[in-house]
Amino acid sequence: MKHTGLILCGGGLRGVYTAGVLDFFIDAQLNSPYVIGVSAGACNGFAYVAKQKGYAKILFTKYIKEKRYVSYRNFIRKRSIFDMDYLFDEIPKKLEKFNFSDFNRSNQRFIVTTTNCQTGQPMYFEKDRCKDIFMAIRASSSMPFLAPVVNMEGNALLDGGITDPIPIMKSIKDKNRKHIIVLTAHDKEMERRTVLKFLSRRVYPNYKPLIRSFIRIEAIYNRSLRYIKKLQDKNKAIIIVPSKTIRIKNLERNQDKMYTLYQLGYRDAKKSYHNIQQMISC
Repeated sequence: MKHTGLILCGGGLRGVYTAGVLDFFIDAQLNSPYVIGVSAGACNGFAYVAKQKGYAKILFTKYIKEKRYVSYRNFIRKRSIFDMDYLFDEIPKKLEKFNFSDFNRSNQRFIVTTTNCQTGQPMYFEKDRCKDIFMAIRASSSMPFLAPVVNMEGNALLDGGITDPIPIMKSIKDKNRKHIIVLTAHDKEMERRTVLKFLSRRVYPNYKPLIRSFIRIEAIYNRSLRYIKKLQDKNKAIIIVPSKTIRIKNLERNQDKMYTLYQLGYRDAKKSYHNIQQMISC
């Protein structure tokens, strides 16, 4: 898979779909040398790099009925719909121990996409080249309006999906010639969301570049989506996207529905396996 980039997009709890995709990749021994994740994609990516099959599925399913995991109570208490300390500290270090050793030893490049609120531009952090890659994942997963800004290395950071929801140009810049892109929702263009501009002005008055990013958010996503479809037509990209519609709420509590979406991801990845093999062998 030389010069092949694996791009993992966000989508909140719909990220359980990506968990299914990556567990198939682990079973099939598809080891991309380059992994870049956005938000929920970054949460999935670190488990894939550690080759800890099933770990991301656990993160997205086992604790969803716990109020500390996701609830409006969290937002009232901590200004975050997800309890980030619970997700990024207590679960991986105590409840479901993550294999940090295998993750750190991996020779795969792992890059996390965030948004710099001060510049309104995407900011990337790479494993082995930043002080705390897990803090970067936390920043990338901090959804606007639903989580506080994360301060890291002197930067004010939020969800990477604001400024680079499909980081295809970053993958190309890093000299990848072929790409596997995992989307968590149907590949249709984003509709105009005027409410985002209104909310951003109210919630982030001190970050004018960030507000300008919200004004461009649909254009950025739609341009990237059109571009990866062109790459797919040229056999330079494989897009894996849910083959069925399974609606997931922001505060989803239905574990069966989450398992169904995970299984769909596994099956869709399996169906794409032949095309992936053909693309990377050319």
